[in-house]
Amino acid sequence: MARACGGAGDRPKILVPSDCSIVEPLLARPTREWVAQPDEMIEEARLRKTKEWRKKVAPLWEQTDMSIPSQHGNHSIRVNLHRWKKARPAAALRAALLAPVLWIHGGGMVLPCGSYGDPQLQILAPLGPELLIASVEYRLAPRHACPAAALDVIDALSWLHSHASALGADPSRLGVLGESAGGNLAAVAALHAAQQPQLPVRYAVVFYPMVFNAFDTSSYGLFDYRNRSRGCLNKCGMEFFWRAYCPTAQACDDWRCTPLTAGLHRSYARSHPRTLVVSCSADVLRDDGVRYHAALSDAGVNVQHLQVPGEHGCTHKASHADLAPLFEGLRRNLLSA
Repeated sequence: MARACGGAGDRPKILVPSDCSIVEPLLARPTREWVAQPDEMIEEARLRKTKEWRKKVAPLWEQTDMSIPSQHGNHSIRVNLHRWKKARPAAALRAALLAPVLWIHGGGMVLPCGSYGDPQLQILAPLGPELLIASVEYRLAPRHACPAAALDVIDALSWLHSHASALGADPSRLGVLGESAGGNLAAVAALHAAQQPQLPVRYAVVFYPMVFNAFDTSSYGLFDYRNRSRGCLNKCGMEFFWRAYCPTAQACDDWRCTPLTAGLHRSYARSHPRTLVVSCSADVLRDDGVRYHAALSDAGVNVQHLQVPGEHGCTHKASHADLAPLFEGLRRNLLSA
């Protein structure tokens, strides 16, 4: 079975991005020749994440499927709305309206979320009673290269803002959060909002993002384990994900693929949402987050950086104390008047 972290029992016929013996021959060929190669891996990932969602999320949140129209094509976009199941505590009841949050799943732009949403949004449980969470299912690479995923996320964010009041949420307290590939898309969504005065995103959280299509940082050198038993994500995997998402150099020059490319974060620093960048201390993408934070800070964006111990996906094993700055930022920026 294909897994985020592979093991000795994986069947070779299924693509495993972190298995360099499979990925490197693929990368030597044009992307169009292996566009269907990830299909079985994608289906396995959806089944696994659906099982995780039932275990981690379903006991806490009620889920509702929504299908919204794309503003950039004739397709529809699936959004999974999550509302807290349990009675809201007194503090949450004082805020009559929920804070609407767009959650963007990870998976290298290739792997999906579960059938009912992303199981990883369970890290928001401490604030669950005060949030309306919309988990967006964007189009996946390599069948849909950049900027397809970014356009779906932008449409979902606009839809959530325009429908927030009808859903019992406060459109003035809009947030966008994403991890890994979703961190890239959250960065793009935040930058898009900075250019749209009618789309007031108050806060963005970018978890261990893949924002640079380059593999020469110190963290790649330190944490690139070719042996899959040593680590969840490695250079081979990231080279595969970036090739699938940006099959040409020209595609990667689009700010909707690599959000710092055009320098728009400098042009729109004043209107850019306040941002928290979270990185993992032992992750090949650690320095992507560090460099992204530095770029926003140098531009004058109100941005903070939090480094959490562990490998890629570190927030899902982190202690409440490690994540305290995350919850503090969400409370201060989304849950206060």
